Order: sequence, then structure tokens, then C-alpha cells
Amino acid sequence: MSQLHNPTDTEQLLLIDYIVHHQKSNGSTRPKVFKWKTLKINPHCTVTFTKPHSFKPITTRKYYPGEHRFTLQINGKATAYASTTLIP
Repeated sequence: MSQLHNPTDTEQLLLIDYIVHHQKSNGSTRPKVFKWKTLKINPHCTVTFTKPHSFKPITTRKYYPGEHRFTLQINGKATAYASTTLIP
């Protein structure tokens, strides 16, 4: 869950993406940017939102055990970080 607050007196237009740094078979990571949403926040308002991300096996990507990091990117700037560990 993430919260964004607009402390200014003007409406803010935000482009929100998230990046998953996928674990590769050789132990390194590879970032993949996922487009999420465009959001307008009114002056002095707070917005709360969540975004689930599935690690279900798919034909175009193989998931390897290990740490997978997440980066929240707002208007092209990294603003928050989290990680999870996949176990075999």
C-alpha cells in the first residue's frame, strides 16, 4: 500500500510506474518497467492505493528463486523501494 500527499496549493498530475527487478538464473537482476496509472491529486489531499503483482508462471518469463526488488517511480523519479524473496 502506498500513500501520496500533495502539500501544495495546486493540483498535481503524476505518471506512476513501478519497476520489478527480476532475479535471473546467474544471480543478477534485470529491471522491467510496468506502466501503472496517471493520477491527479487535488491540493492538500492524500491518495492511498495498492497494486498486486503476480508471480504466476507465464510463457514469456521464467521466475527464479531469490530476492526480487520493486521500485515505485513517479514522473520518472524513483521514490520508494520494497523487496520480496521467492523460494523454490
